[in-house]
Amino acid sequence: MFIFHPQLNFSLAKVLTLGVISFAFYFSVSGTEWSLLIVAITVVWFAEALNTAVEFLADLITKEHHPLIENAKDVAAGGVLVASIGAAAIGILVFWPYVSQILGTKS
Repeated sequence: MFIFHPQLNFSLAKVLTLGVISFAFYFSVSGTEWSLLIVAITVVWFAEALNTAVEFLADLITKEHHPLIENAKDVAAGGVLVASIGAAAIGILVFWPYVSQILGTKS
């Protein structure tokens, strides 16, 4: 699949995905927590795929600068940002109790 083609964003997403999965195994998160993490990961990968599709289609249409194409690319990238922020929030909510227990702080 072309989605796994080496690109900076996908490389970062792969590393973060492996990190989240590793932490989930390490902390033996619950089934519900696994579900939340899987949904968060899936939403980010879906947003990345849509962003890449928009980029490819826009570049196919024209290589010249056009404000509407720039807007489309910005909106698609914004979708990835929103998905990533939501996934980070889920990750914090899921992992904070485990991390705070290790650090000896209250959750």
